[in-house]
Amino acid sequence: MSYIGFQYYDGPRAIIGLPEAASQTFVSGDLVAMSSGSVAVASSYATIWGVALSKASGTTGNTVYIDAIQPGSRWVAQCGSATTETQKGNGYDLSYTSGSMCVDQGNNTYKNFIIEELDPREGADSSAGGLVIGRFNAQYTKFCTV
Repeated sequence: MSYIGFQYYDGPRAIIGLPEAASQTFVSGDLVAMSSGSVAVASSYATIWGVALSKASGTTGNTVYIDAIQPGSRWVAQCGSATTETQKGNGYDLSYTSGSMCVDQGNNTYKNFIIEELDPREGADSSAGGLVIGRFNAQYTKFCTV
């Protein structure tokens, strides 16, 4: 399966263009944050702000478009390990490796992403990279209300 990271599914949506921070390496589907008014790759649950809609250009100040995370929006997310029915309703941490960001079902310390259902295109997937549908946990996400 190819990498998708996070993709908008349904609910409130806001796509915005903002300047890119210096020396960025995020790709489409990666989680991003704000750094001094510019878009930068997210590095922890405390910085999540949106999802990149394209890869970083590598040029400071270029406009980059992001899907700003809104309260009530749902997302298709890639998982770092097998997906099972028992994961529905549970919250899990995230992996912040640029280019392969995903839900980390092996860790639930911060419960950043709450799995609501398995992606109906796949169902349970015994290999890493399965898809789920869920929400970012308001307790740990800096929602962008635009």
